[in-house]
Amino acid sequence: MTNNIDAYEEFFKEFNITSDKLIDFSKKTIKYIEKDKAQELCQTLDDEIISKKNIYVRRYGNPNGKYNTQKLQELFYNDFLFDKGSTFIQIDPNNNSKPKKLLEKNIILASSEKTILQNYQISHVYGRTKNCYAFTAPWNLVYLPKILDPFTGHESKGDFTRIFTQEFQKYIYEIFKDQIDCFNKKMEEIDETIFKKNLKHTFKNELAEELKELKDSNTITDKHVDRFIQSMQNEFSKINIIE
Repeated sequence: MTNNIDAYEEFFKEFNITSDKLIDFSKKTIKYIEKDKAQELCQTLDDEIISKKNIYVRRYGNPNGKYNTQKLQELFYNDFLFDKGSTFIQIDPNNNSKPKKLLEKNIILASSEKTILQNYQISHVYGRTKNCYAFTAPWNLVYLPKILDPFTGHESKGDFTRIFTQEFQKYIYEIFKDQIDCFNKKMEEIDETIFKKNLKHTFKNELAEELKELKDSNTITDKHVDRFIQSMQNEFSKINIIE
């Protein structure tokens, strides 16, 4: 018989903290872009993708590893998702540079004086940091108190993490419902017209020659290709809110 001891639950019991209190605290303290401004920024992002201005995503894989899996990301964006030879999708310099600038420029804090946020960090509410439609999307970005970060699902497990993540994502969805629904519609269109309802088959088939060249040069292996495809499948999936 296995006895699970959750350190977070033990901590919360000791200090009489409930999941409801934690969620209420997050709602009071997170900082996000106002809805009207977010709508404007969403339209700007869509327009810039259509006009092929530089758009940023987070890097896939380890650039210092034995295999150059970033080549798969380049293939995906430069020769598959968009017209062959496209080069406007760029890698963010430090994984959060562009989101940070977006938040700093567009968040209005409730004070007439200069306000400095301490012990806050940028959080992508719904992940999808390698998706060009989501990495710098205002509905996906918040300043989150660092003390809450462990409960967003990135570094912890357990009931508290699950409950907090679900409620937090639901709360943000209520604010940015129109923008997130628009994102979901775009993901449906991509799945239908580009992925053809089967990303694995379509990606391997349309880029067979390029993938063979990478494998022949020991840049990647079949396992890397399959892992990458699964990752992109998740990155370009619709956002489902659990009620």
